[in-house]
Formats: sequence, C-alpha cells, structure tokens
Amino acid sequence: AQTLAASAVKPFHVVRWADAQEGWGACRRRGGIIAVQRAFNWAAKMGLIDKSPVAGVEKPTAKRREKVVTPAHYK
Repeated sequence: AQTLAASAVKPFHVVRWADAQEGWGACRRRGGIIAVQRAFNWAAKMGLIDKSPVAGVEKPTAKRREKVVTPAHYK
C-alpha cells in the first residue's frame, strides 16, 4: 500500500485504487469513490486543505435494484 500526502493525491490515484478492488462491481466502485471524495470534501470544509483534489473523479452510474423483498423475507 502506498501512502501519499493529501496534497499529492490526484484523480488517477482514486481511479486506480477503485479499479484494483477485486470483486467490486460498478455500485461498490461508485460507493468507494464517493467515500474518498467525502473525506476530501470534509477536509476542505474544515480548512485542512484548500480544495478537494478528487472532486472531479467520474463515478460509475448507480444501477437500479429490481429485486422485491417479500414480507416473509423482510421478517
């Protein structure tokens, strides 16, 4: 695992990290990218960094779930 200062992180680092996660589909990749972006957005909001370096990272489109949960399964 590589350690980088927040100021050194670039969008391609996030994309490379998400792509390296075996077994992750589009929805999980999207969630991972969002989690990283939230951390950087928080740091910018708190004044720890000037702006998020990963704000523009494109995320996979969320897919709609079609599975209906029956009342018996819900219990």
